[in-house]
Amino acid sequence: MEEGILDQEHIDPKNKALFKTRPVIIWGIVLILGILFRIMHWPFAQVLILIPTAGLQAYCINGFIKPKERNALNTALSLFGILWLMTLIGGMLFNNGYPYNEKGLKAYVVVFIIYFIIYYFIDRAKEKRLNTTINE
Repeated sequence: MEEGILDQEHIDPKNKALFKTRPVIIWGIVLILGILFRIMHWPFAQVLILIPTAGLQAYCINGFIKPKERNALNTALSLFGILWLMTLIGGMLFNNGYPYNEKGLKAYVVVFIIYFIIYYFIDRAKEKRLNTTINE
């Protein structure tokens, strides 16, 4: 196969990293479960909405900052995640705590940071393992 050139950098198509959709599906299922809990007015609906949205946004933003993993789904989910974060901030500041108050925003940020760090180190470990297998 041919090598592509992107900003004077040669890219081998075999080593191209792709945005995986499995975590998106898993976070999406948990989010749908949280939305169903919210519709039924069951307890823990807020938790089941905040945690998956923070985890999904952490995964998408982590993939978005790496140029090899960008695609339309990743970009769209990253933009929706930023819109959701702006909604949370606006609700806390201007809408009397709807959809979430200050505690909800703090929980969202903490979960986002934790999952972002986890995904970052998982990707670094994958790259390191890939580089060692390529060099051997």
